[in-house]
Amino acid sequence: MSTINSLGEITIDDTELTLPEVPKGFVLKVRGSEFENIVTNEGIITRHNINDATVSILLELYKESNPTETVTKNIDVVVPGKSSLYPEIYKEVTNANKVPS
Repeated sequence: MSTINSLGEITIDDTELTLPEVPKGFVLKVRGSEFENIVTNEGIITRHNINDATVSILLELYKESNPTETVTKNIDVVVPGKSSLYPEIYKEVTNANKVPS
């Protein structure tokens, strides 16, 4: 598990996390997510986030021959915002208000 430090870049079109390969006889899976409305506890990427979001993912690694002994690790991923997929709802602002000083 010490060699797994990232899950790679996520694109706006991705629908689930891509987990790295592990040696034969081992299983790596998503065990949990900090924000289930963005990435489910099963690693499915939803279409609910408007802006880019950093989400902490809990990974679990175990031997197929002994699934009760596990190792876990949190890894942060950046999930791109999906507002551009819905231009009828999130219209482009051309004359934005000034930022208060």
